[in-house]
Amino acid sequence: MMNEQPLDPQGQPQQLPKGPPTVETIQQLGTASIPSTGESNIYCLNIIGQIEGHIVLPPQNKTTKYEHVIPQLIAVEQNHKIEGVLIVLNTVGGDVEAGLAIAEMISSLSKPSVTLVLGGGHSIGVPIAVSANVSVIAETATMTIHPIRLTGLVIGVPQTFEYLEKMQERVVRFVKAHSNISEHKFKDLMFTTGELTRDIGTTVIGQDAVKHGLIDEVGGIGTALEHLNRLIEEKRAERCSKEGHHDQGHHNQGHHEHVQHEQAQHNQGHHEHAQHGAHSNHCEHQANTSEQPMLLGGQCGTNPQHTGTQAMYVPAKERG
Repeated sequence: MMNEQPLDPQGQPQQLPKGPPTVETIQQLGTASIPSTGESNIYCLNIIGQIEGHIVLPPQNKTTKYEHVIPQLIAVEQNHKIEGVLIVLNTVGGDVEAGLAIAEMISSLSKPSVTLVLGGGHSIGVPIAVSANVSVIAETATMTIHPIRLTGLVIGVPQTFEYLEKMQERVVRFVKAHSNISEHKFKDLMFTTGELTRDIGTTVIGQDAVKHGLIDEVGGIGTALEHLNRLIEEKRAERCSKEGHHDQGHHNQGHHEHVQHEQAQHNQGHHEHAQHGAHSNHCEHQANTSEQPMLLGGQCGTNPQHTGTQAMYVPAKERG
């Protein structure tokens, strides 16, 4: 018996909400859905399998597409709710330029980041492993360091080898800048012969990677999260300190402007008071000078009694 489709109030077949395109997201991203951080302030980024770059790999290969990783890192940088990034790494390597692009993106994040190498971080996975603020490797995890190789048809001319050497120097410089290993030691590990069956290079395991200065510490998820939470707390304290200095600067500026305003008002009041006093003295001086001719007995007028003063007019012939 077939299940009947539910009807809406108008008697029409009810349109059921469509779920996420699970098959499509699995094909494109390798997961049923991009997990949400929920209430967490830490974002977990997985780099699993082979790193796929400019060439599409066969469908049977487990890959991480760099064009999917980069938008996630940009979204993490823009999301103010996310305070830190944990990169879980288990890769055999892959496209050199794609791997360097991911490593550069991680190293340029303004938020704290920690890488955790589980299983392996081989080939171009090495720059990604050292790109975060802190790198952690599992005790049994391995890392293979070897020179860059080209796949497919290669033209055997000097320019090809010069190009390979330049690209290899990019990897060496990046690893040296983001880890404690020296350039000389890293190249020694890269060009070691007799250790790998079909290649030159070195495979380091857990503690050896720490001893060489390639990775910071041996540990697992607990160690990685401990470092990440510590970095987040330090970032918070730094941000609060900057905001405190900024507010103090505004307070000092406001206090300075207030003092200047009060001083200006005080000076203006003092100036107005001085002007008022000078005006009063000038008026008093004018009043005194206008009364003097009347008291001298008619030297400045023919009718001194018109001013209303008590001075008497004395004829010149009667003056002693």
